[in-house]
Amino acid sequence: MLAGLHVTTQPPPATVPVLVAAHDLPGGAVLEPGDLVTVGFSPASVPEDLAEAPLGEVLAAPLARGEVVSRARLVGPGLAQGAPSGVAALPVRLPDPEAVALLRVGDRIDLVATDPAEGGSRWWRSTSRCWPCPRPTAPPAAPRRG
Repeated sequence: MLAGLHVTTQPPPATVPVLVAAHDLPGGAVLEPGDLVTVGFSPASVPEDLAEAPLGEVLAAPLARGEVVSRARLVGPGLAQGAPSGVAALPVRLPDPEAVALLRVGDRIDLVATDPAEGGSRWWRSTSRCWPCPRPTAPPAAPRRG
């Protein structure tokens, strides 16, 4: 007697390519090609705020291996999106660019405002959270004389 087995399989589900973290990344990291890998996602599971081309962008907070890179995870206009009511993101320009090197993402800092016209300082905000900062760049070299 002959017995036969007929096997059928379903075609694989449709996927779309999505960039995810290839390894754990710290907040403030500039995304480079080795930091991301492409993974197939079900079209229905892709975040609406997916970052289409995140290479060269700065992470606003740490990103764990396998996490999707969304616009809200990058320094830029979407950074404060989804923040609780009353929370705002704003730039703070430091007069000493070397002071930026002392800050780390997540540091809690107090902000003191100084008005050069009045000459006084006042407490502005306590326990603000530090978000990614651009790293200081070397000033242009002074022209050589002689």
